[in-house]
Amino acid sequence: MSHEVIGSSGQVGCVQLQPQGSQLPRRNRKDRKVEAIYGLLRESFYKGVTPRGTSLLVNRKTLQATPLEAQQLVSVVQSIAYHASGISVNKGDIEQALGVIEGDTTETPNLLVAIGLTVCGDQGQLFLITPGGVIEIQPNGGYFRPNHIPCAIGYIRLNNAKPPCYQAFFGEVQLQPLLCLLDKLNVPNNSRLLVAAWLVTSLHPEANNVLLEIVGERRSGKSTLQTILKDLIDPSFEYLIVDTPTTFKQVNEIGKRDNVISLDKVDELSQKVQGALLSLLEGKLTDISSSKKEIVANVMLSHPILLNSSESVITWPDLADRSLLVQLPRIENIKENYFNQVGHHASFAFASLVKLLGYVHGNWKSISPTSCPAGMIDFYRIGISVAEALGCSAEDFDYQVQASMKRRFSLELSEHPVAVAVRDFLGASGEDCLDIPVGQFLERLNDYRPDHTEEKDWPRSPRHLGAKLDSCGALLEAHGVRVGPPVRKGKHGVFYRRIEKCPSQLYHQWNTTPLSSI
Repeated sequence: MSHEVIGSSGQVGCVQLQPQGSQLPRRNRKDRKVEAIYGLLRESFYKGVTPRGTSLLVNRKTLQATPLEAQQLVSVVQSIAYHASGISVNKGDIEQALGVIEGDTTETPNLLVAIGLTVCGDQGQLFLITPGGVIEIQPNGGYFRPNHIPCAIGYIRLNNAKPPCYQAFFGEVQLQPLLCLLDKLNVPNNSRLLVAAWLVTSLHPEANNVLLEIVGERRSGKSTLQTILKDLIDPSFEYLIVDTPTTFKQVNEIGKRDNVISLDKVDELSQKVQGALLSLLEGKLTDISSSKKEIVANVMLSHPILLNSSESVITWPDLADRSLLVQLPRIENIKENYFNQVGHHASFAFASLVKLLGYVHGNWKSISPTSCPAGMIDFYRIGISVAEALGCSAEDFDYQVQASMKRRFSLELSEHPVAVAVRDFLGASGEDCLDIPVGQFLERLNDYRPDHTEEKDWPRSPRHLGAKLDSCGALLEAHGVRVGPPVRKGKHGVFYRRIEKCPSQLYHQWNTTPLSSI
């Protein structure tokens, strides 16, 4: 029998206890077998408890963390038992041994876990799991393989996750291979900083995630780009989810099996599904156990999201506030074995990404931009740091963000005929400001109703028009038009709405630090 202690290396070691022999009552074969399994589990794993109170078993070699349930451990424990002592074990034996471990005193009460390839330590260290083991990433962009890890960490790999497949190269590592890969993947030059920043944001465990939407016509390489991006930061058995979820439950099920949510060829998303995707971006408490009958293992999970479509499908403003739009041009001549040729460069790009992650980790929290898109402050800070590392300026990154948002707002405007009509109505008037009686507003807008507008998308009454105007207020401001609330005027108390020109409001003000001082 052995007992775990934490040594100076941070690894949990085994201390042999004196056999108690005659002090123990006679045990049958079943008891002795469970005791043997218990001993093997304690040698190969240690039990840790997350700050939220969830108990997990952490593999001492791989640092993979799993719930204390037999279903996820059967094959691993059977292999360990067979190679260690030649005994054959079944699920019931493992369940009994796990039950004993669950009742043991916890040696590691502050286990830090993440579902991606990286996890932060208790002193701000950043650790990355690779095929060759864990490396510690330094703030200056360097990294090394530590002799010991001074804190308890674990990597949760969900059902679709493959083991890490790319090595971090040691020695002199250049950042250029990452940009070269994006170039080969048909990412336009005016969007490469955005994609690089998205990769780093998705890889950093403390950054709030954002959604990257890739649009373009057929033969523009959308699915290929999406597959390679996911492969870099979340190796998976399912790189592209071809069946677009249509319910909240389906979205949540995807979140239980994948870190990076990767939706392929999306035609449309209901507002309910977009709300579910937003909850995955923001993070939600998720039970990662395979069977709720055995145990509940709640862990806070936050997911980066990738999707591609021919046209933008993000129409809900709350999700759009945390979304990027990258448009790919058509590839006229696709070379034979295009995917394999591009994939060959991925290992070098990953090494560049790791170096870039180290550079960003050291300074991104200290960056304070003057303004940024609502919901994307972490992405914006990281993007400025990425631009600096790649020899670009904060203004270069800001330009790409603004171009992305303008593309999104332009596509979104076409889906809101009332907003188009208001913009055209004010433009045709030649005035900077108009006060229109609410009762006449709809009648005046009818003259500017876009062609092919369906009846369901056009207001039926002044009250319905008011609801439409309120829902597209932010979109109109992005295009330099502001519609005020109804105001009662005159002795008859007639309600008016004011339409006026305003500066294009792509961003929400964040603070007053000059951008040039970053």
